[in-house]
Amino acid sequence: MKKWMIAALVAHVATGAVAQQREFVCISDIDGTEYRLTRLEGEQKGSVKFGDTTGDAQVFPGLNNMTFILATEQHVMTFFVKSPDLSYNLSIRRPVLQNDRGQCTETGA
Repeated sequence: MKKWMIAALVAHVATGAVAQQREFVCISDIDGTEYRLTRLEGEQKGSVKFGDTTGDAQVFPGLNNMTFILATEQHVMTFFVKSPDLSYNLSIRRPVLQNDRGQCTETGA
């Protein structure tokens, strides 16, 4: 009997270890640029993709928002996605500071 209980517990823990992710497609109101944001549930990890660039991001959940931070050699991007409407504000720091805003939709992961 103990073997079955242990096996069931191990199976439950193993299935819980598979990370779920949330995916968002965000479109700029300013120039139509498409950004794809991904967040691994329960972790402070995710990714940001736009054009030919894909990078690992840190994700910080907050009260009614999520902040994605992508740092590369060229720039630092900070996405601030608000809930429940999923609008976003973006700050891009390069030699010149740029700002963007737009709307995200959550896609099925």
